[in-house]
Amino acid sequence: MTGRISAVIAAILMTISLCSCGAEKSEHSVYTDIFEIYNSLETYTAEGTMTVVSNLTDNSYAFKQYYAAPDKYRIDFDNMSYICAGGNVYMKSGGGAQTLENYISGDKNYIFVTDFFNEYFKSEDASVTVSGAENGFTVLDAPSGGGNIYRAEQSMWVDNKTYLPIKIETRDANKKPVLTVEFSDFKLNEKIDESVFQTNE
Repeated sequence: MTGRISAVIAAILMTISLCSCGAEKSEHSVYTDIFEIYNSLETYTAEGTMTVVSNLTDNSYAFKQYYAAPDKYRIDFDNMSYICAGGNVYMKSGGGAQTLENYISGDKNYIFVTDFFNEYFKSEDASVTVSGAENGFTVLDAPSGGGNIYRAEQSMWVDNKTYLPIKIETRDANKKPVLTVEFSDFKLNEKIDESVFQTNE
C-alpha cells in the first residue's frame, strides 16, 4: 500500500472515529430474528470492500474485519491494520504498532456491523423494510447521530434467508452515499484467537 493510500485510510478512520426458504417471511418475523441474532452477537469475522466517495474520487479498499464482544475490533487493509482494544486504537504496519493519539474512546465509527446496530436499536427514528421474495433482503435505516453532516444516516441490507449483512451504506445530509461497506464473506460467532487483538505481535 502506498504512503498516499495509507494516509487516506488513516484520515478516513480518524474522521469516522474507528474504534427463507419456502414461503415469504413476514416483516415482523424477519425483524425479530435479526434483532435476536445481533442483540446477542459474541463475535464475527468478515471480508469485503470499503468504498469512500469524495468530491473528486471514489476509492475502494479490500478489508477483513474481526469483532469480539464487548469492545474489541480489528480491520485489516492490505499491509496495515487498525485495532481497537482497551479503550485505545492502534495502527499496525509491519511489525510495530502505534497509538492513534487523536482517538476519543467511545467515538462512533461507520464500518462495523455492531456499531450500526448500536445506533439502530437506540434510535427513535429507525425504520425497517422487508422486501418481497423477488429481492430477498431487509433494509434497516437509522440516523447516524453525532451531528456530522457528512455522516448523517445509514442503511444496512440483510439477507432474509441467512440474516447475514450484505452492505452498510452511509450518506451525508443530502442523502448522497459517502461510505459503503460491502460484505463478501461474513461469519457469525466465529472462534477468534485472542492474539488477533494484541498489538505486540
